[in-house]
Amino acid sequence: DSELRAEWFTVTASGGPVTVTEAAFDPGDPHVLRLELSRDLAADETVTVSYRRPLGEHGLWDIDGNQLADLVDVPVANDATDPPAVDAMALVSDPGDDGTYAVGDEIRVQVTFGEAVDVDTDDGTPRLKLDLGGEEGSGERRAVYESGGGTTALAFVYAVAAGDTSTDGVAVLADTLELDGGTITSAASQADAALAHPGLDPDPGHVVDTAAPAFASAAANGSTLTVTFDEALDEGSAPVGSAFTVTAVPADGAARSIAGTGTAGAAGAAVTVTLAEAVAHGETLTVAYAPPDESPLRDLAGNAAVAFSGEAVTNETTAAPSGEAVALVSDPGDDDTYAAGDGIELRVTYGEAVTVDTTEGTPRLKLDLGGEEGSGERWAVYESGDGTTALAFAYTVAAGDTSTDGVAMLADTLERNGGTITSAATQVDAALGHAGLDPDPGHRVDTAAPAFASATVSGTALTVTFGEPLDEGAAPAGSAFTVTAVLADGAARSIAGTGTAGAAGAVVTVTLAEAVAHGETLAVAYAPPDENPLRDLAGNAAAVFSGEAATNETLAGASAVEAVALVSDPGASGTYAAEDEIKVQITFSEAVTVDTDGGTPRLKLDLGGEEGSGERWAVYESGIGEAALAFVYRARRPDTSTGGVEVLADTLEVNGGTIRSAATESDAALAHPGLDPDPGHRVDTTAPMLARVTTLDGTTLTLAFDEALDTNSVPPAEAFTVTKGDEAAATVTAVAFGNGDGTTLELTVTPAVVRPPPGSGGRGVTVVRYTPPTAKAAARLLDAAGNAARAFARSVTHTAPPRPTGATVGGTVLTVSFDLSLSTRRAHWPAADAWTVTVNGAGRAVAGRVLRGNRTDVALTLASAVAPGDAVTLGYGGTRLRDVEGRAVAAFSGLRVNNAPDLVGATFDGAALTLTFDTALDAGSTPATGAFAVKTDGEAADLAAEDAVALSGADVTLTLAAAVAPDAAVTVSYAPPAAGARLRDAAGNVASGFTDAPVAHADETEPAPGPTVTGV
Repeated sequence: DSELRAEWFTVTASGGPVTVTEAAFDPGDPHVLRLELSRDLAADETVTVSYRRPLGEHGLWDIDGNQLADLVDVPVANDATDPPAVDAMALVSDPGDDGTYAVGDEIRVQVTFGEAVDVDTDDGTPRLKLDLGGEEGSGERRAVYESGGGTTALAFVYAVAAGDTSTDGVAVLADTLELDGGTITSAASQADAALAHPGLDPDPGHVVDTAAPAFASAAANGSTLTVTFDEALDEGSAPVGSAFTVTAVPADGAARSIAGTGTAGAAGAAVTVTLAEAVAHGETLTVAYAPPDESPLRDLAGNAAVAFSGEAVTNETTAAPSGEAVALVSDPGDDDTYAAGDGIELRVTYGEAVTVDTTEGTPRLKLDLGGEEGSGERWAVYESGDGTTALAFAYTVAAGDTSTDGVAMLADTLERNGGTITSAATQVDAALGHAGLDPDPGHRVDTAAPAFASATVSGTALTVTFGEPLDEGAAPAGSAFTVTAVLADGAARSIAGTGTAGAAGAVVTVTLAEAVAHGETLAVAYAPPDENPLRDLAGNAAAVFSGEAATNETLAGASAVEAVALVSDPGASGTYAAEDEIKVQITFSEAVTVDTDGGTPRLKLDLGGEEGSGERWAVYESGIGEAALAFVYRARRPDTSTGGVEVLADTLEVNGGTIRSAATESDAALAHPGLDPDPGHRVDTTAPMLARVTTLDGTTLTLAFDEALDTNSVPPAEAFTVTKGDEAAATVTAVAFGNGDGTTLELTVTPAVVRPPPGSGGRGVTVVRYTPPTAKAAARLLDAAGNAARAFARSVTHTAPPRPTGATVGGTVLTVSFDLSLSTRRAHWPAADAWTVTVNGAGRAVAGRVLRGNRTDVALTLASAVAPGDAVTLGYGGTRLRDVEGRAVAAFSGLRVNNAPDLVGATFDGAALTLTFDTALDAGSTPATGAFAVKTDGEAADLAAEDAVALSGADVTLTLAAAVAPDAAVTVSYAPPAAGARLRDAAGNVASGFTDAPVAHADETEPAPGPTVTGV
């Protein structure tokens, strides 16, 4: 019951004293005495306790009244554990892709202990210090305990506040963890945790930026606004375009507000907005931004841009496009005149590409056809040119339109008319001002139909004159005209026109079905036909008329044409060639005289349309004082008449000369009938052309022409040369036509010409040349009409099918080579059973086949390998194998296949060098000494002068002129001779050549490496 005193007790730990601060019995167990120490004991410390009753003190007694004796350095069982300690520190929050925290973002630090700890925040909350950095950073901040009690990992959080900045990155200061009134204790032992911990250096992956992006500059171009901020923006923040507003003030000071539309787009530090309408060039601009509730602009750290207004905007809008040039671009035809229905087209050219929108209306501009003699103003409407610099405006001429001075374009009359014309680049409205065009006499308007003026008839020739020139291309049928002839007795008759009417100037000429008589009263009528009605140069059709008086110029008793005939001879072919004369005879009813002083009479031939070459004039040649006159036309290139020459009716004209009656000197009547196309009088002035030169066997060259030749005209052999490059390749020994139709000529040549080898790229091509003989007596190549062939040079095409040039075999692969490249088409690839292989007379199956890359070699895979020395033959009996031009390979059989003996070893001993092959060699195939070359240590070694080469079985022994040292490096080469004996086996297979095959000394056990094959 006596009072315990702490000073009665002494505790040592690890040899040092530990102060006892309090001593007391355990209330639950009086047998237990508890001592409170001034510090915690470590788990590894050795602890003792001593008790000494002070003098004059009561001391300790047991319940039986026995006083406790002093205790000295009594060992104490140390059940203490180490306090929990910090094992690791880490920044575990995610600053986003940009590595930056913004206002409101949480910076989270994880403190990891070596064991689970409990955290008590009843009286305070543990915390630790962050450092955002000095100068460019904003100093130290406290991260406060958030979670993790009961685990090894405690989380401490700091919420970033406005003004916080860390450019180098967040750091954690070492040993700044403090309890701040709370506790952190071991979950197992309740021992206070050790608070010491390492720090974290500034981490550039965890920077802090709470500064909002600030306006830097802005520019506008048409309807595009670009706002640039002082830092890069988050491209995922896309506010509505209406968050931006541009105020535009033009020169007159009337401000307008233009809102953004759609969604703004951020890229880097720039934001692009499409404005509801374009700003005009020269306007003064400012911009405002009001952050919307959704998707406001923010920087990469997430800081939202603040509102701003009145910020200046650079106006980059270009001036409106303006019309730089105007022009009349339509073609009024040869007469410079537009008719009804024709289009007048004007072009307005801008300085830049423009866009035209006709949804609400179509732009137009004004033409002026002229006053008094013109018919006033008209609108030309936009037609085409959208997206280009040139806009086309068109007006369709209407009946009644007239412009005698020419079409004019009125200045500054272009109007949008509800549509738009804007710059394609900036969408700025184009300026409408433009220059005008004065009346252009090259662009007149005439919609008046040509009117009847007068008419005359002479015999069968009706001539109608109109009040203006006519389109000579408008040729109605002669039956569109009708002449009514009334005799003196009043008996009328109707005479229709025939053939086709002809217009020249304002005059139309028609041949009547019968001649009018001298003295008859005449009237003429015209009914426009559906096809080719008469029209003026502007295209206006002549109107119907009837009962118009015609002057009868038919003479009494005038000489008249009785007959027309083709009298020239085109030869047996019925065809005129170049320079041949086509002669027409005109026979009058009496003798006539011809005067050519003022001009030469002539008449028209027609060689035909489409396949012919049109009309030609035959000129008077002879017949003065006779009834028959001759008219001649000399055929010239490129005249053609496939249907035959035709004489056009009523085309005889005096052409400044005269044709008169020899008896009365009155002018002869010129009306005459025509002659239909005569197939016995055709025209061909085209020289025959060489189409190709081919040869099958190389000794006969076949020249094919594009038309039949005169088979009686065979040039001499000297007219032909056959060359290869610059040198003669062969001599022509005979020339003859090769078939019955005369289209081919055959040249016999010696020696035979050969085709270029595959892959020669055109080198070695044979060329045939023809030079027309100049000797008068020598025949030249002529077509049936007599046109001479010109000189030519043409390469020879070989038509012979591909042929095998040789075959080799090794193991299971047999390769056959052809003289032409083969087709790779599947349809041209024969089956394996198309090939026949025999080995020593017995058949050997073909298991597969493939065309090699050079396309001239076919590799066959045999069912089993061929042994060295076997005699092998090859045959082909298929029909599918073809060359690249489709020629089939002919069947063949018994083609000998070279099964070349292979070199399998080479040794030397002194002056003897032995080559060993894989099969026995034919003793009669000993090559000359020069076929072999031996080197020792890289230098040529001579063979013995006599008996240097000997064959025995599979061995070839070479005797050298001098012995070779055993350690010498020896190689041997073999080149099969072009003439004389070559190494071969008993089956006749020729050994391949090889180069620098290594030769081992006879004592060496390792075989020499194989040789390199150089040829067969």
